[in-house]
Amino acid sequence: MAVRSDVLKALEEARDQKLIGKAADAKVALYLDDKHAQLLDSLATNVEQVLMVSGLTVAALADAPAEAENFDDGVAVQVAAADGDVCDRCRMTREDVGSDSAYPHFCARCAKIVRDNFPETASAEFEDYEAK
Repeated sequence: MAVRSDVLKALEEARDQKLIGKAADAKVALYLDDKHAQLLDSLATNVEQVLMVSGLTVAALADAPAEAENFDDGVAVQVAAADGDVCDRCRMTREDVGSDSAYPHFCARCAKIVRDNFPETASAEFEDYEAK
């Protein structure tokens, strides 16, 4: 929760600087000391999804660039605008939006979910299917 709090503070500062509009517009680089890195690994969860950001990298605290925001608890955070387009389903900014021609407005993850759960949408134009 402390790491999440640090990320939320960094995201708010990025918002204030007009770098991003919302968390989903951001990619975050987390620089952690050994204690926090082990804790994050032990969670065995998708931290990017928990933080609701469009990109996440994790590296050693010693590798943090000077422009990263340092917190006193062994965490540094750097926020940047995410690359790509916004997926119409998950609203995350992804570089693979449109990679599935049957779902040109979805990222690859969302296209797979929709294809797996609603296979009939892949054989017809999705917009046509929505209108039925």
